Amino acid sequence: MDFSFHSLAIRLRPWGIVLGGFLLIFGFVLLMARLIHDPLDRVILLACNPDHYVPVIDELMILITDFSVFVFSVLFISWEVAYLICRGRPHRRWWVSRALLVLGVLSGLYYATGVFRAQYEYTIIFLPLGMIFLAGYCYLGWTFAHWDEKALRRGSLVFRLTLLSVFLTNAIGEDSIKKIVGRPRPLAGLNEDWNAPIRRIPDEIVRGGYSYVSGHASSLFALTTPMALATSNPWIRGAIFTWAAVHAYTRVYTAAHYPYCALMGSVLGFAIGALVFAAFRDRRAAPDNGAQNRSGGAP
Repeated sequence: MDFSFHSLAIRLRPWGIVLGGFLLIFGFVLLMARLIHDPLDRVILLACNPDHYVPVIDELMILITDFSVFVFSVLFISWEVAYLICRGRPHRRWWVSRALLVLGVLSGLYYATGVFRAQYEYTIIFLPLGMIFLAGYCYLGWTFAHWDEKALRRGSLVFRLTLLSVFLTNAIGEDSIKKIVGRPRPLAGLNEDWNAPIRRIPDEIVRGGYSYVSGHASSLFALTTPMALATSNPWIRGAIFTWAAVHAYTRVYTAAHYPYCALMGSVLGFAIGALVFAAFRDRRAAPDNGAQNRSGGAP
């Protein structure tokens, strides 16, 4: 009986850590809303928001701000589905890796043709979007050809931790904080007395909803932090966090959020992602990006 109780306590301990940590993070981010400084935020926002069209940079900002969360979500979900198909069946990995390559080609072509189909001002962004999907699916296929079963299981665990991180961050944390604080966005009608100098960038003019905290910034940090912490490759980790940080900046560049709201959204997503990862650290280990599949990977 004592052994069963002890075993149950060990199993519940990570969940208790996550719950307690989440409440502390939620309370901290909510408390930090008291430090909102409208005049300073407006100055920084206007400095980050260009007063004229900037070739390439404008398109890049729209690509990153509109599609980062979508790309990471689709690719990670595709990887998990592929893992479930071949879990415990090494002979399926070769076929799964080839199927992912084919999916990469098809999705790359589909999104690239958005140049002709999409209702966007900057339709050129769909060309690099197609290439990102192609490269992403190629990498997913590579993992099934080169990672061993242990590394694949660890990757699946990171996926589940990511789901928990995103759920706590956005379904509970970010949405609740926005409703409690109720800070209007920079382009909201309530800010018409000062927001005239803001340049409205095509494809990302957001007036409705609330600014504190940024849902885009919190979402991507919550989504990428577990996978960034899981990798043992510092270059990959740095690239992931750099992407997430630039994504948060795009929310200011496009005047969708105040700088402070983007910053605190990033803090919220990163903190919860790191909390979830740390709470379950005894059950995880980083997939070795150089791991070779000793069972062959290909027939």
